[in-house]
Amino acid sequence: MTVNPPTKEEIDALFKQLKAKNSENRICFDCGSKNPTWSSVTYGVYLYMDCSAVHRGMGVHISF
Repeated sequence: MTVNPPTKEEIDALFKQLKAKNSENRICFDCGSKNPTWSSVTYGVYLYMDCSAVHRGMGVHISF
């Protein structure tokens, strides 16, 4: 059985749905900015794009 990966539209719709469920999902876990656009599935948090870049730059052995 072949499973197709989700489309960008499906991912965007799910992200929007999850952010709408809880007010904490509408702000960046790191800096508090509104409307985060990146998520850490491992930790279940939403991050502003600039904050996510900082964490990714640190490497997974230090952050996420």
